[in-house]
Amino acid sequence: MSAGMRPMQSPAEADFADRRLGLPAGTIPFASRILAVGGARLHHVDEGDGPLLLMLHGNPSGSYLYRHLIGALRDEFRCLAIDLPGFGLSDAPPGFGYTPAEHAVVIAGALEVLDVRGACLVAYDWGGPIGRWANHRHCLFVNGCCRRPCAADAPRPR
Repeated sequence: MSAGMRPMQSPAEADFADRRLGLPAGTIPFASRILAVGGARLHHVDEGDGPLLLMLHGNPSGSYLYRHLIGALRDEFRCLAIDLPGFGLSDAPPGFGYTPAEHAVVIAGALEVLDVRGACLVAYDWGGPIGRWANHRHCLFVNGCCRRPCAADAPRPR
């Protein structure tokens, strides 16, 4: 895929995030996008251009955690923040067990669909091991890692 090109992502309604979070319209200044992967309906924000920052949140949280960071960095970076299945504004598939390994499988699928390559992982809490495990499954999409605090040194699933 050429630089600047992104796979098709379904836009959500303009006030999707605001409504789901019970906030006044216009509170969240980013376009919500929805991606169906592995039976999950993943909400994500994909803003800006430049080197890619993949932002994964912890448990319990959502991509809303990164709203100020995205606002500050989107002029210099492409900021991709994905809500984990069943967290933030994403929906988990029926029977989802909410383990880091299950999250990693779904996130790896999303990264394949979005053609993520050469990202820097920005992770918090569970986002660290989930991102690391997804990276292992997805064949090295990550060039670097910035984590605060997280269990990034947890063992990989076999």
